[in-house]
This record gives sequence, C-alpha cells and structure tokens, in this order.
Amino acid sequence: MNDRSIRDRLLEAEKRDPVLEDRFKKEMKKMTEHRLTPSGKVVWAFTTLVAAVLAVFFTYLAITVQDLPRLGRVGFIEGVLFSIAWIILGVRILKKGSFDLLRHDNSINSLVFGFVLLLLVNMLILGSQIEDRTLGNQMIICGAVFFMIFGLPAIINMRVNRMEYTLRQHLLNIELKMAELSERLGMKTD
Repeated sequence: MNDRSIRDRLLEAEKRDPVLEDRFKKEMKKMTEHRLTPSGKVVWAFTTLVAAVLAVFFTYLAITVQDLPRLGRVGFIEGVLFSIAWIILGVRILKKGSFDLLRHDNSINSLVFGFVLLLLVNMLILGSQIEDRTLGNQMIICGAVFFMIFGLPAIINMRVNRMEYTLRQHLLNIELKMAELSERLGMKTD
C-alpha cells in the first residue's frame, strides 16, 4: 500500500467539526491580535503623523527642486507613496484599536523592503550615470549598505513571522483536536 492512499483515507476519515473550527479561529485571533495600549496608540499616532509630514515634505521637494535628475524626482515620489501607504496602515491600526501580529507586521516589513529595494535600484541607476566615478561608486555602495541594513532584515523578519504563525497554527490545531478527542472519550482536560 502506498503512502498517498493512506493519507487520502485518513483525510477522508477526518470529520470537520464546525464548533472546533470556530474555536480554532477564535484562539488564533486571540494569539495574533493584541489590543493597543494607550502608549501603543500614541506611538502609532506619532508615526502616522510623521508619515504625513514626510509625504508633504517629499511632495514639496519633488515639485520645487530645480536641478534634480529625473530619477531623483522619482525617488521623492516613491517616498510620497511609501508615506501614504504608511499613513493608511497607521490609520487602519488606530481605527481598529488592535495590532494583528501576522498581517500588520508583514505589511510593515513589506513596505520597508519594497521602499528600500526601490531606493537601491534608484541609487544604482543614478550612481552609474554620474560622471564622477568616485561619487557614483559611493552612491551605489551607500544604497547597497542601506539595503543590507534595512531591506534584508525586513524580508527575513517577514519570513520568520510567517513560519512562527504556521507553527502556532499547527500546534493549536493539534491541541484542540486532542481536547476534542479527550472530551469524546469522557476525560477531563486541564
């Protein structure tokens, strides 16, 4: 008998219990979603305000700076878009009054990684177009270092969060199934 047929038969034998699934969803929400404390609300309000100020500042620079290369202007526009995305995230978190460890943390890491990656690409292109090779190489190296300091940890953190969430999900699922099984057998659980 092959492994696939055993697995298929085990999956067919398992019955879906809507009560257990509802309990599972509630427990997962309890594990991943945390209410904002008053200090957490202040921090999110402050970062949202800083993002709004940066959006205005980057817009002003993109419009008013005269001798700016096209890619420099694109960089400021990317900064405006990043700031707007951060404002939207901050407002959603403040409005909801809670922080979802999986969804919101991954959104933050994705925003940081995306912004730093776009910044690196801009610096690589601008650095290669500068006539002074020393200055161009410095720009490229600064972009690469900036990416390694902020971009790589963001994507690694996002991956670690995803793995931790999946592990918690599997452990909770096993725990609830064991509790259900012990209830069926008439045993008391802790």
